[in-house]
Amino acid sequence: MSIRYNKDLRSSFSGGLLSIQSAWHRYRGVVGIFFFSQFLFVLGVGIGWKMLPAAYASVSADDQEFGLLVSSHFRWDALHYITLARDGYRSPLDQGIFKLPAFFPLFPLGVKLSTVVLGVRSLFGFAWTAITLDLLFCLGAFLIIYNLGVKAGLDSSTALRSILFLAICPFALFLVVPYTEALFLFLSSGFFWFVFKQKWISAGITAGLLSATRLNGILFSILLVLEFCHSAKENGFTLKNWLRFIPAFVFSILGLVFYMVYLQATYSDPFAFLHAQSNWNRDVQIPFVTLWRGLAYAFDPGRTEFLDQYLINTLHTIFIVFFITVMLASRHRWNWLYQVYGWLLLTISLISPLQGSATMQSTARYMMVFFPIHFTLADWGRTAWVRTTIYSVFLLLYLFLSAFYGRGFFVG
Repeated sequence: MSIRYNKDLRSSFSGGLLSIQSAWHRYRGVVGIFFFSQFLFVLGVGIGWKMLPAAYASVSADDQEFGLLVSSHFRWDALHYITLARDGYRSPLDQGIFKLPAFFPLFPLGVKLSTVVLGVRSLFGFAWTAITLDLLFCLGAFLIIYNLGVKAGLDSSTALRSILFLAICPFALFLVVPYTEALFLFLSSGFFWFVFKQKWISAGITAGLLSATRLNGILFSILLVLEFCHSAKENGFTLKNWLRFIPAFVFSILGLVFYMVYLQATYSDPFAFLHAQSNWNRDVQIPFVTLWRGLAYAFDPGRTEFLDQYLINTLHTIFIVFFITVMLASRHRWNWLYQVYGWLLLTISLISPLQGSATMQSTARYMMVFFPIHFTLADWGRTAWVRTTIYSVFLLLYLFLSAFYGRGFFVG
């Protein structure tokens, strides 16, 4: 019996080792691209540190206190998330606590729970925990999206190229720094993986987590309903499917529901996450009007007071036009659910712009997480000159934005 047990143990170990080797062979390119993107961000930050002035006084002080590698990750919204992770929504910040509800709770809650488990208490420890979590979500997203690309019909090399284009997309620097982009990309790609396999409960739970990550996470409840209706139309509205879908839909909205309950208890305002937007002088516009305003400012530089703001807003406008172009060109290439997701995401990205010459700020960052765009770019990249052009433009702009972000300029 001992001999048989040892043989079974050795067989299990060998099988596990072969599985690891097989997974490494399949995903080593994705892992390599992930580390390459981290290197590019550090390189861009280094270039900015050598060539650009600090955008505001505390940038240089933070660099000296925490080191350039850590402090360069924490500019603008990343500072809000680290504050929420440490002190919660009752902490005064900038214009007061009523600004904080605009930032949804899942990412800072994840950082907080991780620090509790690890016994971390220092600000430096919180910072490293946030960075590490963000990078894990980024790597996880890349792995899932690679598989979704293969499922969409891409061969392995083209699917890998789609990950490269995603990783070096100029606004992909927000997958490196502790914003919610990496978490959102991880969860949204996971949602599509589950929903395509008709794992309704898993898809519903993932959608619920997305609704606690950022406002446009609520889109996935809509996508869940649409995919279920499409599936049921083909396979029939059976009782078994309904019993799976109904709890899945309930799960899909729980993240936002729980957040609203918390806001009611804390601020006596369940819609504080919407009302907080007034701190950024946003208004509500038809998406076409937002885009038209962005184009008007791009074609008339004299209307923007600061050069860096003009460059960033023009870059956002160019990329939104680029994304729209790719989406239109891909209308017959993608699964219909990707198409619906893309246009809904574009609508919600443009519906609440900033006022004045900053009207397009953040819009390209919001759209960057729409990963099917990179499936199309990777397919176009089969042609050498197209591939080289995308590589060159993306790399240059990625370094440009990383340099500016690292020095404290608002780039997204």
